Amino acid sequence: MSLKEIDFLKKIEKIENRKSELEEELLKLKIKEKKRRLEKKYGETNEKRRARTHHLITIGGLVQVARIDTEDKDTLLGFFLKFHRLTKEEIEDCKFSGQMEFKKKTEEREQKNFKKKIEKMIKEQKKK
Repeated sequence: MSLKEIDFLKKIEKIENRKSELEEELLKLKIKEKKRRLEKKYGETNEKRRARTHHLITIGGLVQVARIDTEDKDTLLGFFLKFHRLTKEEIEDCKFSGQMEFKKKTEEREQKNFKKKIEKMIKEQKKK
């Protein structure tokens, strides 16, 4: 291979490396621009969006715990809108019921975990 060919191949390699660097930089800029557009569109930073997403997921989980997640969205919205017509006493009653349900689920979970630990200990004793 001649000296000119080697120089030519080196130049090509250099240009290809630069091209890769520029493509990588372009990708980073596109990601940055997309984030900026989302923040502008929704007026939220990443942190606010994450907090909002967490909040919505939590509400979805509560709907599932209440076993009403299979209802259609019109029924659920109507049900939720009725909340504004409840008295303070009715809201307190709902809150108490929710607290009791959480307590019951926590106790059930603790019992289940305790059972698993006992079963594991029995299995380990049988192995010995």
